[in-house]
Amino acid sequence: MKDRPPHGVCLPVSYVSSRDGDTILVSLGSDGGGLVWPIRLDSIDCPEKRDPGGFEAHDYVIALLTDADLSVWVASPKRKNILRSLSFDRIIGDLFIEGKGWLTDILVEAGHATRV
Repeated sequence: MKDRPPHGVCLPVSYVSSRDGDTILVSLGSDGGGLVWPIRLDSIDCPEKRDPGGFEAHDYVIALLTDADLSVWVASPKRKNILRSLSFDRIIGDLFIEGKGWLTDILVEAGHATRV
């Protein structure tokens, strides 16, 4: 999927850091000075850093997102309160990399993640 989805919230963000391949910290706003959100990438699974391929996925994400033009997409929550849709302390969503596409698609195509 290369286009932004029709439902949900899509906001400009800046890359802050990565916990692993499928949990990314972003700052709201393109200047990096906003509230930091931990994003759990929707519908994929990357290996943990302690598992085979984990550091490679983590490093791949860092290379893709550093200095990239990003938007975060958060799906319309199934419940009225978006905080009830959290995965641990993380917001479920995806990152759109301008000129490249969705991070989840890129990770799966590169072999660093599987669809779940």
